[in-house]
Amino acid sequence: MNAITAEDFRLLKRQVRDVQSVAANIQHHLRKLTEPRASPRPGGIVARLATCVILSRIERRSLDDVMKQHFGSDRDLAGVTELRAPLRSCGLRDRHRKPA
Repeated sequence: MNAITAEDFRLLKRQVRDVQSVAANIQHHLRKLTEPRASPRPGGIVARLATCVILSRIERRSLDDVMKQHFGSDRDLAGVTELRAPLRSCGLRDRHRKPA
């Protein structure tokens, strides 16, 4: 009556695995609540800017024109354009810009 059969042992192992998975799930949720979140990375901005640079070189148009055509409503990319403005005032220009 007190003997543990193979079936009882399999059931016990399955229950221990279930408890371990629940504990891991709780630990994950607690870590998610207590640890600070990672700051968002501007990888999308870099990709959009690189796309615009490549298109401006292929199409031989100014970078601003390409940005306005493909990403006209993108505020983040507009901020990058504003950061580039002081560089242009120092004499640095786009290579393939059409003469005015």
